[in-house]
Amino acid sequence: MHLVQRLYRDVLLPEEINRRVVTAAVPAMRTLPGFMAYTMVDFRGGVLGSYTLFADRTGADRMAAAVPALVRGTLSDLMQQPPEVRAGEVLLHHRGAGRADAMAVRRHAGCTEVPELARRIDSLVLPRLATLAGFQGHALVDEGQGQVALFTLFATRAELEAAHAQVAPDLAALLPGAPETMVGRVLSDNRA
Repeated sequence: MHLVQRLYRDVLLPEEINRRVVTAAVPAMRTLPGFMAYTMVDFRGGVLGSYTLFADRTGADRMAAAVPALVRGTLSDLMQQPPEVRAGEVLLHHRGAGRADAMAVRRHAGCTEVPELARRIDSLVLPRLATLAGFQGHALVDEGQGQVALFTLFATRAELEAAHAQVAPDLAALLPGAPETMVGRVLSDNRA
């Protein structure tokens, strides 16, 4: 699987952006080969994240070619600058059937043994997360050059924060340094 992440800053009216994307862009994305999911998250303070999951890189590349024109055509009045774009191979992925309202993104640099990290998170952390109230999803993405991102979805922000307190020691033992962390409210979660 392949995940494309776009982080927009200085956005105006995140709910309106989400409405326009769900109306205009998501139907087009669903026609791309390998489309699996699209999630938009409001991180507050004018920061908005979009996360598009594909079965492989082919669909992601096709989407990347189409997105700039789509943004200019439907969102340019609400977005002040181009997004920061990151992409990578999804090493672990688990998604529940329920609705998630809160998502945390934790980005770590300096990971020298990414396959071993994936194995340990899969065997130690994911089973623990799966037992917690409100758990809706988790993914580990290898962004390359020793950079990984962990995505965690919960039904509520309170459940997300409680879960983080429980698994933070396990993650700290597995990952170098303090992560860059963002927590936000899921505006939309569209699946194939």
